[in-house]
Amino acid sequence: MTNCTSIDIRDIDTSQCTSISMLFDGCESLIEILGIEDLDVSESTSFSRMFFCCESLKSLDLSRWNTGNVTSTSGLFNDCKSLKSLDLSSRDTSKVNAMTKVFFGMESVEEIHVASWDVSDVKDFDGVFENCFKLWEPEVADWDTSHAVSSLQHADKMFAYCTKLTADLSKWDVSSATSHDEFNPETLGLIAPRAWQ
Repeated sequence: MTNCTSIDIRDIDTSQCTSISMLFDGCESLIEILGIEDLDVSESTSFSRMFFCCESLKSLDLSRWNTGNVTSTSGLFNDCKSLKSLDLSSRDTSKVNAMTKVFFGMESVEEIHVASWDVSDVKDFDGVFENCFKLWEPEVADWDTSHAVSSLQHADKMFAYCTKLTADLSKWDVSSATSHDEFNPETLGLIAPRAWQ
């Protein structure tokens, strides 16, 4: 569906789907998804690469999604280059353990609302916001990482090349992390966790 600009999924029943990973993967010309706000994802555990390389997608309303069972969001919005904002503030992420490159390459995004996310089970933060060149405040300063002491392992390039971003992560507990290579190169407005300064 690389040349498709609009998809209507309002009559699709996904209530029994345990995975919706790669659902729109590679739909580079897709501009709108009709009915995406009412997609039943309540049984899905994997959202990996769902919107991967949806480079033309202009907006997404996921405010009514029940995400209580999801464990992986890796690459979820990877290379969604036209999205300018995402409000994911009320999504349940309490079971998520993998967030690798979830927002990687969102070159136009300025706002991502994730302040209320529960990241206590996340093991892999590699490249989460990497190459989000216009992102200015990702609302992650208040993420409670203190419960992730036994979980957090990788945070390589988590904020790499987010040149407009400002955030103070000095209070983050990263004592269990085994690697954080290039955590924030060229992201001068970010204050790294105290243990890595």
